Amino acid sequence: INAEYGDETNKAMNFCRECNNMLHPQADAVRKILELVCKNCNFKEDALENCVYKNNILEQEEESTIAWQDIPADPSLPRTYNNASARCSLCQNNEAVLYKVLKREGVKVYFVCSNLACGHRWNSD
Repeated sequence: INAEYGDETNKAMNFCRECNNMLHPQADAVRKILELVCKNCNFKEDALENCVYKNNILEQEEESTIAWQDIPADPSLPRTYNNASARCSLCQNNEAVLYKVLKREGVKVYFVCSNLACGHRWNSD
């Protein structure tokens, strides 16, 4: 019995044919293959694929995982002062923190207003 979740890139959960408990991946060092093993009744079967887990992070999601609100308080990040590109358009603060995000097409530089109450961000594009 398999429970399919999401699209084809997500792996199915496999269940034991004997007791219906979840099967867990385990390496068979002698045969050098991946097996699915029931921890309840010790049922074993060869896995159809060698991939146990795959995590796809899209670029849009990648940016949403950044804790933007914490960036202005980080003293290790570079800052710009009295620079035209560093002036916040919302609160007119003249200090911004630079934060670089690596993308497929290159590095994208973000400016984050250093005013903790504001937190506005913009990029150099």
